[in-house]
Amino acid sequence: MPGLSWRAGVEFCLGRFNIEFLRAPVLCIFSVSYVVWCSKHGLWSLWDLGGKPDSSLCNDVTSVRPLSVCLHLLYLLKLSPLCFQVYKDDQVVVIKDKYPKARHHWLVLPWASISSLKVVTSEHLELLKHMHDVGEKVIADFAGSSTLRFRLGYHAIPSMSHVHLHVISQDFDSPCLKNKKHWNSFNTEYFLESQAVIKMVQETGRVTVKDGTCELLKLPLRCHECQQLLPSIPQLKEHLRKHWGG
Repeated sequence: MPGLSWRAGVEFCLGRFNIEFLRAPVLCIFSVSYVVWCSKHGLWSLWDLGGKPDSSLCNDVTSVRPLSVCLHLLYLLKLSPLCFQVYKDDQVVVIKDKYPKARHHWLVLPWASISSLKVVTSEHLELLKHMHDVGEKVIADFAGSSTLRFRLGYHAIPSMSHVHLHVISQDFDSPCLKNKKHWNSFNTEYFLESQAVIKMVQETGRVTVKDGTCELLKLPLRCHECQQLLPSIPQLKEHLRKHWGG
């Protein structure tokens, strides 16, 4: 056990043998408790994962807090009741978001411990490129016949303390998209295009988030296709159906 990486802890909790944890809550609780116990006793080097996953946007989640590992793993565990992973390799794992904001919404997470874009450097450049390539592969593998457009990118200030790339279709046809923050986090400059992030790291060696980025979440609702202003989420969703033919 000594010397295992946090990846081993994640894989333990996700179930390497396709254990459906949400259908076996007792086993899930036991597994997460075991991870925490191992962490406290130094059996897993998991404590550099970062801060507490937070459902609210625009919180600084880069600081290390107690039980951060447990909370991070719980975040991963809640993402899909049947199959947590859709792809994995030696560098990344791809999981479905349990609360997708569109018909297709995946997260590409690196196994490496990277708390946020703030700590990304030129050393991570190849990893960022690989994450983008994997995102494109997932689209091809799982939505290849779809006529929907996709975007790949990062939230400037994420709600989870581990770097993750969003791969999301542009229909935004989901009951989980409920409020202005949800919409604006994907349809303003709050959403940093994957290729733009890669270019930024190539040119400057870091990712810069502009001051006042949080204010973008308060902007009026505006259709991302035709720029029409809409007064509410229900009216926005009704309007969007005209674009994707729903």
